Amino acid sequence: MSTCLAFPGHGGAIAEAAYEWSRHSAHARRLLQQAAHETGVPVTHMTHASGIALRDTAVFQPCMTAICVAAWLDLDSRLSPALVVGHSLGEIAACVAAGAMPVEAAVPLAALRGRLMSRAASESGGAMVAIEADSEDDAQRAVSEARRAGQIVIAAHNAPDQWVLSGATAALRAVASRFRPRLVATGGPWHSSALAPYEEEFRGALDRAVEREPRVPLLCNRTGDVVTGRSELVTALAEQFTHRVEWVRCMGTVEQCGIARVITVGPSRTLRSLIRRNLPELPLFGIESPADLSQVNEGAAA
Repeated sequence: MSTCLAFPGHGGAIAEAAYEWSRHSAHARRLLQQAAHETGVPVTHMTHASGIALRDTAVFQPCMTAICVAAWLDLDSRLSPALVVGHSLGEIAACVAAGAMPVEAAVPLAALRGRLMSRAASESGGAMVAIEADSEDDAQRAVSEARRAGQIVIAAHNAPDQWVLSGATAALRAVASRFRPRLVATGGPWHSSALAPYEEEFRGALDRAVEREPRVPLLCNRTGDVVTGRSELVTALAEQFTHRVEWVRCMGTVEQCGIARVITVGPSRTLRSLIRRNLPELPLFGIESPADLSQVNEGAAA
């Protein structure tokens, strides 16, 4: 049965997941320690129930990547995926699962990404909101109307009727109520020109981290298509930093590839919701905690 592995990005509380994985997975303990080294934040703070330390993008991103890569390492011997995909930050873990990036490169890369994004947010301010719109024309209309108050762009197309806008706080507040704007829990205006000053630094780090072309077909957020070459992958990941996430297109490619099931790897409540909204009939499994690995053994990997 053909399987697509999907890795989450931002969204949701992960402190409990970090705690559970650190208790039961040697891979998680090692990678969370690597995240602690990169951030200067002790593992005990990352796994504390309050989740306070993880509110900082610079801490959240390497911690989430550590959990997702550890979960994949614990899952790896149980199945061979036909396709892998990650949502935004999740593309780093997806690169590891696709065989394009060594395990030891993932957490430092995510830590750099988090630091750069945190720096950009402190310099430019801004945030993100999700809106409801039936078409790209309607989403662009929401942007055009709000742009009079400040910079704003479409940052993601997550579901057929859900778009995420990124930009200046004043512009986001000006989005018309008919689009039902809802604040997204992120630390700044991601996937926008606010990150442009740091794109080349991130591209350089990607060029060092991505060592080979994917061995497993890898979908990229930038286009929604499968990436086959190493340089193509580096470019796609670098451009995703400042361009919108084409998640709906990614899900369309999953469907076109004839995938029989999707398994989310890591804390994925938000991601599973987005997959359901795009592919409601496709069997969907989640590896949220180490306990879920036995379910994959018994069911998803049957």
